Amino acid sequence: VEEIGKLADLQNAADDIDRLRQEIEQQRVASVRQHKQLDEEIEAATFEKQKELTRIGREQELEMEEQRAAHRKLLLDAKLESADQLLQELGYTKVLPAELASLQGRAAEQQAMGEQEVEAIRHAAVEEFKKRINLGSSEEIDVTALFYREKALEEENASNEKQIRKLDEEIARMRTHIEQESVRVAKSIEAARTNIQNNIEPGVKR
Repeated sequence: VEEIGKLADLQNAADDIDRLRQEIEQQRVASVRQHKQLDEEIEAATFEKQKELTRIGREQELEMEEQRAAHRKLLLDAKLESADQLLQELGYTKVLPAELASLQGRAAEQQAMGEQEVEAIRHAAVEEFKKRINLGSSEEIDVTALFYREKALEEENASNEKQIRKLDEEIARMRTHIEQESVRVAKSIEAARTNIQNNIEPGVKR
């Protein structure tokens, strides 16, 4: 009867070991699944963040191009004013009608070329900007809507960064929990093995 009882205890210990192994396997599968899900979420958040940064960079490039075009126009106007002042300082109050018409024509051509260049750059920049925000060529740009859209994207970006930090903290916590759980399970198995070796195996041998 005593040996049968010890055999029953041995069977119970073996069942406990099997149950512990099943729990470890279930926890491992769940951990792998959670890690995969977290990796996918992090990848999606990183992609959205990178896309937003690219959009902001392109908008800044567009603004810089518009500023450079305005600067070139100001330089052209300044050159024309300097030429007029120089003529006045030299005392040229009268010029031949043909020369005056030629000078006026050249100045008008240069001004028209400058205005055309600025207009072409502005038009190309506006078209590129409309393409980026999914607007048709004939649609008007709503500055107010763009402002609120940019604010919403900034808030969404901040929220995504916060979510990424939260996910990083959760991953670190899960890793720590998994490591501690592995140690706990290993200790439980070692305790069960010690119990079998000290109490049950001697009885079975007898």
